Amino acid sequence: MLREQFPDAVNADDDDDANKGVIRFDLKFPVVGKDGKPREIWIDHAIVQETAPTHAADTLNFLAEDANRLPENSPAFTKTYGGKVRRYKALIAVVNRLAEERKLKFQPTFLYPIVSSLGYMNTDMNVLLKEIGKCFKLNESKERRSDG
Repeated sequence: MLREQFPDAVNADDDDDANKGVIRFDLKFPVVGKDGKPREIWIDHAIVQETAPTHAADTLNFLAEDANRLPENSPAFTKTYGGKVRRYKALIAVVNRLAEERKLKFQPTFLYPIVSSLGYMNTDMNVLLKEIGKCFKLNESKERRSDG
C-alpha cells in the first residue's frame, strides 16, 4: 500500500528535457573540522569492474608491466576518475568561487571514491572512510551513548 503512494519514476528519454543538464552528487556528508568550521564533503562514487571485458586486458597489461604497480592506479580507475573530474569541473569552480566570496556557510570538499569489484579502493575512498570513522568516533563515543 505504501508503494502506491510514491510518484511514478521518470524515465530520461532523449526527448525528455527534464533531466538534461542536471548535475548531482551522490551524497553530501557534513563534517566539523578541528577549527570548528563546518565543512561538507560532496561525494560522487563509482564501482569499477576491472574484470569486465572492456577493462580486463588493459588492467592485466598494466599490472604485468611492473610488479610494483597498484590496481587502484590501473587504467579502469584512471578513466573513471578522469570522467568524474571532467563532469564536475565547472560546478567545482563555481562552488569554490562562492566559498572564497564567503557566500556559502560551509567549506566544500569534493571526493570521487572508487571501489573495484575486487575490493581495491582509490585515495578518495580512503579519505572518505577516515572521515566517516572520525565522525563515528566523535558522535558515538562511550560518553555519548546510553547503552554502555
